[in-house]
Amino acid sequence: MVFTNKLWTVTALVLLLVSCVTGVRKGRPSDTPLFYGQGTGATVTQSLNAAKQDVLRQVIDIILSKEVRTAKHDELDGLFFSTSQANAYFLTDSLQVLAQGKDGELFYSSIGIRVDLKAVIRTLEGNNIYGGLVKPGAEVLLEDREPPATVAVPNGTPGAPGRAAETGGGTAKPAPISEKTAVISAYLDSLTFLVYFDADTRVDPFLMKAAVGIANRYLVENGVNLIDLDIVESIKRDQELAYEAQIGEPVGLIQWIAQKLNADIYVEIGAETSSETRDGNYYGQANVTLKFFDSSTAALLASATYRSPRTFSTSSELDAVNNAIQSSVYQAMPAAVDQAYRRVEKMAAEGIPYELIILKPPDSRLMRDFMKELESRTRKVEIMSQSADEARYRVYLIGAIEDLQDIVFDIADSMQELSYLELVYLRGKSITFTSGL
Repeated sequence: MVFTNKLWTVTALVLLLVSCVTGVRKGRPSDTPLFYGQGTGATVTQSLNAAKQDVLRQVIDIILSKEVRTAKHDELDGLFFSTSQANAYFLTDSLQVLAQGKDGELFYSSIGIRVDLKAVIRTLEGNNIYGGLVKPGAEVLLEDREPPATVAVPNGTPGAPGRAAETGGGTAKPAPISEKTAVISAYLDSLTFLVYFDADTRVDPFLMKAAVGIANRYLVENGVNLIDLDIVESIKRDQELAYEAQIGEPVGLIQWIAQKLNADIYVEIGAETSSETRDGNYYGQANVTLKFFDSSTAALLASATYRSPRTFSTSSELDAVNNAIQSSVYQAMPAAVDQAYRRVEKMAAEGIPYELIILKPPDSRLMRDFMKELESRTRKVEIMSQSADEARYRVYLIGAIEDLQDIVFDIADSMQELSYLELVYLRGKSITFTSGL
């Protein structure tokens, strides 16, 4: 995501948007047309998502006939206009923020972004929604929209993007995007999830793996980064003995795997089921629990439960129970994911956590001086472990991990004993250096 953190005028912002996003393609129909949208929300992330939903509403209004939109209103609402993660329908790298700020208790965002029409059409066809420009086998192309003449600030009314705020008889100018807001928004968009089932559940593992598949399907549909189940299973199978050999590690197996794979959040699915056969028909019911955890600390980020209505199958009780579990997971995911994002956003405001490892550290007194200097340049530093072989820290910073890398090198340049410090490894939210001693 591309943000601007300078106080530009609305005119300059619009000119930037036209020059950076439209390029030479303006006026040419394409399957990735540029649209503009506005939205409000209780958080920055929600306002951006509302702006994306506004764009999707505009697109659907163009490509589907009014009759189809009316007949399929509820389905379209669930697929496009109420989705908590709309990134699956956009080229997210094309996002330009025209304005972003806070008006009263609400955040607002005004954006320009390219729509992935092929993704929109696939979703419509997958749900058997046709009409207007959407016909079997037809290619849908749209022209770029014209940039807005002004960027309006909402008047504090939820669900009314695009209205100007009345302040002293004039129209309020949009506030500049703060660096902190931009960093946190980018961090939220980069979050990676790992989903697995609770090892203590008594439900058939085959059904629970299918439940994981449904949860992953929801994340994919909403443009969320995730670790594939096959990769998780491979790590679990190949490295379970290595995990068990780490005596004293207060970390569960799934959390350990999540850390190994650099997942920010891991999800455990639990289920209780019941089934019966009556008059040759099979019935099942499921009570599903989703728990989202921070991979670094195992802190609970979100929890949601859903009890399915009794499901029916003509083939077997297993099939009936499978239907119940999968429908329950899919119903519980939106609220749980939204809850997790809200919690992470709140936590990130106090600093994004990173793991910093120094191999072959100098003496403990010198490392104490290093830590004090690090604390002065970040939000908070915690010692996780320290030995002659390595010093491990958790560093909270409003910035990217590359910013932490620069801070460490800068401190090392000021300390003669660390003048040979070298980067060994950087991945996800973990960075490792060696002292060179």
